[in-house]
Amino acid sequence: MKKSVIVMWIVAALFLVSAFPMFAEGNVGAGVSGIAIAAVLAAFGFVKSKKAKDGAPAASAEKRVEAPAARGASVNSTPAAEPELPFEFLKTNIAGVTFKDGRKSRQTILRRLYWKDAPFDHEEAEVTLVREEFEGKPAFAVMLNGEKAGYVPAEHVQYIADNYERCDGVTRIEAHCGKEDIYGAEITIRFRKV
Repeated sequence: MKKSVIVMWIVAALFLVSAFPMFAEGNVGAGVSGIAIAAVLAAFGFVKSKKAKDGAPAASAEKRVEAPAARGASVNSTPAAEPELPFEFLKTNIAGVTFKDGRKSRQTILRRLYWKDAPFDHEEAEVTLVREEFEGKPAFAVMLNGEKAGYVPAEHVQYIADNYERCDGVTRIEAHCGKEDIYGAEITIRFRKV
């Protein structure tokens, strides 16, 4: 059971217990409000617990991500370890993680991934590369469940652009927290060998 569900139930119990003395003091409105809040929190906890039991895939040591044509691939392999693999891999940290897109902070997205908060609480994330253009040059945005988490660093952009037809997508993402609580992530991009 997740910590967030347990905390939700504990807070619900506290609201319920604290509601009864309000009735004794004659403050019926506060008592009813306490019971209502406790019921809502308990219901949310129950629903969240049920969703976790029904839809949770088996947890893995690394986050497995969906990418077009890359589902089910082993994300632990590297070309150096197994040269017979029909794939090449590019590992890199994503860049531009401290910027905002409108009102959305990329740090918030990566913080949720790092702490496995919703929607990343089931060890799943949909990570895609979106081809863009910046100052007349190609750029690749790293999208995490449809939200921009950052960009592929400039030193890898030309390689990806040149080999875009062979690109299977992102097969692995792992969030990390650095100095001054700055969150980042390392991705692994998979390319088919020709």
